[in-house]
Amino acid sequence: MTSARLAAYRVLSEVALGTDLPVAHTRHRDILPDDRERALVTELTNGTLRWLAALDHIIASVSARPLAKLDVEVLQVLRLGAYQLVHLDRIPASAAVDQAVTLVRQIGKASARGFVNAVLRKIARLGGDHRLPTIPTATASRHEIISYLSITCSHPEWLAERWLSRLGRDSAMARVRFNNQIPALTLQVNRLRIAPTALAQQLNAHGVQTEPTRFASHGLAVVSGNPLRTPLAQRGLFEVQDEASQLVAELAGARRGERVLDGCAAPGGKTIALATGVGSTGTV
Repeated sequence: MTSARLAAYRVLSEVALGTDLPVAHTRHRDILPDDRERALVTELTNGTLRWLAALDHIIASVSARPLAKLDVEVLQVLRLGAYQLVHLDRIPASAAVDQAVTLVRQIGKASARGFVNAVLRKIARLGGDHRLPTIPTATASRHEIISYLSITCSHPEWLAERWLSRLGRDSAMARVRFNNQIPALTLQVNRLRIAPTALAQQLNAHGVQTEPTRFASHGLAVVSGNPLRTPLAQRGLFEVQDEASQLVAELAGARRGERVLDGCAAPGGKTIALATGVGSTGTV
């Protein structure tokens, strides 16, 4: 039993009670000493939440008990196990099941070990047949389309209904599929210290391949490698920042010599970008 799975369970439990995901990650993921363990917590928690409705549907299809009657702790363990079985090919099915059984005992629910084992083994035996609503045909009913959007693609039903009404079948399906893609790792370059092209060259020398971001003018998207494991990460040359966040500072249009108030300055990535715009004669 690795500490990553216990940390992932604790993160999901807190999120279910209303805690923001980044806060829960700070409490339970970020205290782990190993990079690989922290990365696994991110994968397990983000993936489980991304596919929550689909995972619950799969679990319900093989469970002898309604999900509403399960202890919430047991359900969280089942969700973690189901996510690994359905989405993480690198983890053998037998290992995913055994780890879930160990986890349910570790959280004080040892009496549910047999149930967890049985449910997850049934899911493992399903193979690619996860009993989810299939892609709706051109003649599918509104109910069938919404079932696919909300269950198979794991979006809130109210949102699926809204997008179907506003966008139509094909565009709504394209949007939910795009939403479920894992976002690229993007870097905001500290242009007060280095140019994006120069940073890209230095990262490449450390085995990290990048390319210019699609929309942000000065960002880098990581193609392969981990920039945070390079010596460059400690020199303040870049920070991890979503491309949309980079665009906020860019569209603000801060100019040299201006005074800019950043009213939402944490952890400070956009502040650095704004400081680049105002230069040494401006103030942020």
